[in-house]
Amino acid sequence: MILYKYVSFDAARKIISSNTLGFSHLKDFNDPFECTYFDFSDNPAEGNSSSAALRAYRNRFSEKYGVLSLTRHPLNALMWSHYGDSHRGIVIGVDVDCTGFTDLDNNIIPSQLGDVIYVSSKSSHKKSTPTIDELFEIGTSSLKFSPTSYNIMKKAFLYKSLEWAYEEEVRVVKSLNDVVTKGDESYESQGSWSILENRGQKIYCYKLVENSIKEVYLGRNVYENVSKYKSVSCHELNSIIKSWKDAGMNVYACDVSRDSWSISKKEWSPKH
Repeated sequence: MILYKYVSFDAARKIISSNTLGFSHLKDFNDPFECTYFDFSDNPAEGNSSSAALRAYRNRFSEKYGVLSLTRHPLNALMWSHYGDSHRGIVIGVDVDCTGFTDLDNNIIPSQLGDVIYVSSKSSHKKSTPTIDELFEIGTSSLKFSPTSYNIMKKAFLYKSLEWAYEEEVRVVKSLNDVVTKGDESYESQGSWSILENRGQKIYCYKLVENSIKEVYLGRNVYENVSKYKSVSCHELNSIIKSWKDAGMNVYACDVSRDSWSISKKEWSPKH
């Protein structure tokens, strides 16, 4: 199955040249309501509040796990506007079976179980305030999917407000517990990582299996972006895109449909 990542043109070049995809901490996502589906009971006798418990839970899940956000469709106009650099970027299609993102032994939440659940209200089932031991237990055990812990992982990572439903998001969640930094490189028992720092945020770049990237979609304004910002010339852009095609990727050019509000695609050909 192919799932998609909307990115800027410069980010796409880095992803394709390094053959990696970035996992991030929940706290670095653009939605401040991430991991707030839990509803804790206040415990005044012990000086514990539901809001403090929620912050502690959120911080712990964010610290110990990395999340990759993908989506099901490459021609979503809102996604192009919000995440595809206003149609100046790229959508990358990744074979999640080839990458191992469906593997139960290497993912806390594999892609086939990572559909985000969009709801209009939060859970009304109150959970008792966690103890210190319970908090520190989060993220310290298994590196693989566990049916017994899936329910709590689902609540932590897969519930979002109904307002985000247009994203049709699918997530892959990996444990960062065994990521060990050695110089500029980081390694983990089920794969290899490199860590990038971007404005104080860590991005955990996971090395993909060769030929995992199957498709590339060019935003309708990619060439206009080149002429405006001069990051590369039109000739250089054609050469970059041709190298992706020569590497076996299916490359498509996107445009606005004439008779509808949808986005159309066609096989890419160089522009001059």
